[in-house]
Amino acid sequence: FVSIVWSGEKGKAPFLNSMAAGGMAGAAEACVITPIECVKIAMQSEKASAKPLGTVAFASAMIRSGGIASLYSGLAATVLKHTAHSCFYFAAF
Repeated sequence: FVSIVWSGEKGKAPFLNSMAAGGMAGAAEACVITPIECVKIAMQSEKASAKPLGTVAFASAMIRSGGIASLYSGLAATVLKHTAHSCFYFAAF
């Protein structure tokens, strides 16, 4: 999206455009990563005595018990963290 707005020489985007691109990339990344991380953390915290399930089966069980929102637990904090990090990371390079 930011590349559509910027029509100048590649690699010479203004600082704010680079920050905006980084922020949007970080937010998009968080939306993809959060469900995967939620399943991973829930699987790691399961009791050892429980019968092990595969990742897809475990995610399905999470959705059945807590709805789709259970996969996005902590999304706001993750979006803020990744957006802030990517904002400055993109702008620095």
